Amino acid sequence: MEPRLRPGAAWSHIVDWGSKYVGAVVRIAGLLHLAEHLHDGWGQPIDADTIERAALIGDYYAAHALAAFDDMSADQSTRNARTILAWIERTGSSAFTKREVFRALKSSQLPTAADFDPPLSVLEAHGYLRQLDPPAPKRAGGRPPSPSFLVHPEVHRPAASVHPITAVRRSA
Repeated sequence: MEPRLRPGAAWSHIVDWGSKYVGAVVRIAGLLHLAEHLHDGWGQPIDADTIERAALIGDYYAAHALAAFDDMSADQSTRNARTILAWIERTGSSAFTKREVFRALKSSQLPTAADFDPPLSVLEAHGYLRQLDPPAPKRAGGRPPSPSFLVHPEVHRPAASVHPITAVRRSA
């Protein structure tokens, strides 16, 4: 587990929780063992299969905890950026204008076009988007042109393959 906890690693932002992970998996293994050997489990060693099943439960536990910690620490701009990113994924957009996303997602959280600037900046800073050249100055008598964005092609690729729980557990 230590590699996951070092600075810059996957769990570096939740070291306190991550340092308790191994103990939690061991306790789960103990509970599984006792559930399988009700009458004499305390006197038998825990086998490798039980540890492996506890580790699978631990993987689920870790994924849930990471999502919860991620959500708890997210500010409003990040939450709104996730909303925009979900829209991009849902629509399959490879390019869009600020006006298009505003029309699609205008809500009580994002009531004005200006409210889209911080989350679009978050997405741009994280490499999900790239703003095209700034729009030309306002035309006489009309609205100013809306900024245009290109979506990084990796946004539309699947993040991972789904495997049945019986598959070999991935290494840390």
